[in-house]
Amino acid sequence: MTAREDILAAIRSHGATPRDLPHVPDFPQPAGNLVSLFSAALARLDGATVAQPPAVLTQWMSQAFPDARRVCSAVPEVTGTVDPAGFPDWAAPASLDVTLIRFPLGVAETGSILLTESDLAVTTAAVLASHLVVLLDPVPLEYLVT
Repeated sequence: MTAREDILAAIRSHGATPRDLPHVPDFPQPAGNLVSLFSAALARLDGATVAQPPAVLTQWMSQAFPDARRVCSAVPEVTGTVDPAGFPDWAAPASLDVTLIRFPLGVAETGSILLTESDLAVTTAAVLASHLVVLLDPVPLEYLVT
């Protein structure tokens, strides 16, 4: 036998015993309003929701963040002072005051949001900014449960 065959034979003879896969519980849809569940989960993460969208988003931004100088906006409604496509690397957004972005998905149970590179060219702009403003449609999409 070659050294390779010896090693493979030893691995086969001392392999782990097979066992059943763990049970995956059924996660029923949570009872209650998904928006309120999302808001409560976000509050546990030290976040806040705005129940009614402001009529003029730029005016709300200037009132909510009066000291913000470097604003990165990835939405057409607000023009930021920093272009999200202009970051040379992942660390460049470290000095951002506010990042504004629209997300396609929020998870009600955890207050999480989906962030993709198609939404924001450098995803660290959402993580490294001092404040993150998320535009999220509160109307949940219906889905099929089979």
